[in-house]
Amino acid sequence: IGSITDYNVGDGTYLSSDGIIRASLLGQIVIEDVVSPQTEKKQINVISPFTTARQRVINIGDITICRVVKISLNQAVVEILTVGEVDLDTPAKAVIHREDIRLKEIDKVNVHDFFKPGNLVRAGVISLGDNKHYFLSTANEGLGVLDS
Repeated sequence: IGSITDYNVGDGTYLSSDGIIRASLLGQIVIEDVVSPQTEKKQINVISPFTTARQRVINIGDITICRVVKISLNQAVVEILTVGEVDLDTPAKAVIHREDIRLKEIDKVNVHDFFKPGNLVRAGVISLGDNKHYFLSTANEGLGVLDS
């Protein structure tokens, strides 16, 4: 829908590896006049009539409280219960990838050493992800398992 050289990535969009901004939602393209001071580019968004209130509440940079549902070798699957101070009516699905668990010695991370099913976790939203899951990270101070 646009090039990263012309626009900043906004809601309902993502940056593909070829530098093209693509829509992650079916909907109307909206160009915001808000210009980023760092890049002096307008922001491109996709607004979907099919987006639920739950989806509109979650943004990149938000801090969430989630519950670990499933663990695999490379990731923990979680359900987002709270975003900031807002409790979600329906939990949103998310993933914490192995490389997003901590900042140092990423290659030595064993997901099973950090999470167990049922754990409550404080995590930051790093990507709106794909159509199925948000992508979260615990690789910053103040984030991680709240109980064990």
